Amino acid sequence: MYIKSCALGKSPGASVPEFTKNTTELLNTIIAETQLAEPWSEIAAEGLNQAVVPNTNRGVENTNKGIEFKCDWFSVTIHHCFDQVFTKLVPLLISGSPIADYHWSDLFHDIGHGGRGYKKLWVSPIGVTLYAEPINKDQNHCHIEIKGKALDTIGQGRLIEFAKTIDREFEKWNVTRFDGAYDHSDITPRMLKDAYDAREIRTHCRTTKWIESQAQNGVVSSTWYLGNRGEGTERLMRCYDVRGYNRIELELRKSRADMIFKDLLKTDLTLWPKRFMEHVRDFVDVIDTDTGSGNRSRADLISWWADFVKDAEKAGMRLETKDHSLDRSKNWLEHSVFTSIGMLLDSGKVDQDWLFREIEKGRKKMSRRQQLLSDTFKISNPPPEDFAYSDAARFAAHSKHLDSLTGGLV
Repeated sequence: MYIKSCALGKSPGASVPEFTKNTTELLNTIIAETQLAEPWSEIAAEGLNQAVVPNTNRGVENTNKGIEFKCDWFSVTIHHCFDQVFTKLVPLLISGSPIADYHWSDLFHDIGHGGRGYKKLWVSPIGVTLYAEPINKDQNHCHIEIKGKALDTIGQGRLIEFAKTIDREFEKWNVTRFDGAYDHSDITPRMLKDAYDAREIRTHCRTTKWIESQAQNGVVSSTWYLGNRGEGTERLMRCYDVRGYNRIELELRKSRADMIFKDLLKTDLTLWPKRFMEHVRDFVDVIDTDTGSGNRSRADLISWWADFVKDAEKAGMRLETKDHSLDRSKNWLEHSVFTSIGMLLDSGKVDQDWLFREIEKGRKKMSRRQQLLSDTFKISNPPPEDFAYSDAARFAAHSKHLDSLTGGLV
């Protein structure tokens, strides 16, 4: 089955890209000569032929399947010129090997706008998305996002080869999101919610959410969340049955996604389900509160959770401690604060005296750690003897210090 030259199936009223005849003919030519993890052309055509998104709110069905592990989202940022990155990598997603005589842009549709902090965006018929040209002109990186059906089509084996190629060809790259899921488990969203309410879940996370929805046919599905996508959080677990079976999914972001995916990359593909489960257990466990003599850290796992995790131990991996150096504080000020200070001074809303007073207040509020950082730096970089840090007038006399604080606006 070849790809038809028509729009991707979306819900009514949604804006969809049109794939030209030349693009679809080119893709069909490549597909005809390629053996993929699944029939790429058939899966793409399924999406193209659907006028509306099928209703997936079916409630739990008896699938008689064992638990299956799958990758459901992979996003990576590569710090290099986007054309060189896409030229090397895009063919690996289409055919599994370099494609002679074709440019990567021949295989994707230019949306005509950007997203996620980038000016340009391209999509493929199966949903691979490319982002390029950061809005911040001082940065040079691009982004590739593969999720859902696109990952099913490409296959986990090809994803590994894709990531290894990135590691081999480009010096700096980081995974920004990675989701792993276990399908067809006997564990329901309600079981996890009840366990949390009964204080049987062992986790450092204290944020949960319960959602129920009803389909047009009257079937009610449910989702239980542990964690959120708020600032600073990098893990979110959810259990839901909206697809017609139970799924337990761990969503990883930022540094946590990068650390865990690169750990999986060093693991044999056949061991990914167990290794990822070890990372799940780093985040959450369900315990039998009648064991452990009141010590939750020593309590046994509750039977149904033990059956789910089997022989997977905890991975025991921790993120590196954040850098609390003076350079980090200085960089944060330069990128996030000084522009606003310059605006306030330029508008006349505040004056230099206000700025000096606020600096003095801040110095008096320093924590022990901050004072230690300051003292340690001064030992190795002693300031001039006549530099009175606490004298606001002394600050005003040093115009170059003002320039660094306000961008030369005063």
